[in-house]
Amino acid sequence: MKILAIVDRHGLPLSVSTHAANHHEVTLVQLSFDFYMLEAKPEHLIGDRAYDSDGLDHDLRPA
Repeated sequence: MKILAIVDRHGLPLSVSTHAANHHEVTLVQLSFDFYMLEAKPEHLIGDRAYDSDGLDHDLRPA
């Protein structure tokens, strides 16, 4: 099982979700926003190398 959390710069949880362990993290980021507790998405996201994806960058870029 993977637990994904999106927190603000102070560590306050904004989204927490669990997923099956057989999925790569980069595919789970969008799903984590389904559990996001605020209407507006964050302006900047910081993650480890597992989240380095041009496709994810494009999907999260503001319209």
